[in-house]
Amino acid sequence: DITGALETVMKLKGIKYDLKKEYSYMPEELNGAKEFSETDALRKNKVGFIAQDVYSVLPEVVKYDKTTDVYGINYAEIVPVLVEAIKEQQT
Repeated sequence: DITGALETVMKLKGIKYDLKKEYSYMPEELNGAKEFSETDALRKNKVGFIAQDVYSVLPEVVKYDKTTDVYGINYAEIVPVLVEAIKEQQT
């Protein structure tokens, strides 16, 4: 069972961010200004969490790639915690 879900969710902090260009696309692979503009727009105005912050709350949903030194979050694994937090709120 997942216990203390509401307390866990309350520790998470959502953010707005733009992906760094080097993690989004390689400019030399784009054909022309229009494709660059469209692709560049897709990397902006994202919402999520800072993986290192989530790790301190839910380490099991955070993955780290040593070869690239990049953290990632499996957002789908957060859903069961959210469901249990909603149930806690209802009681």
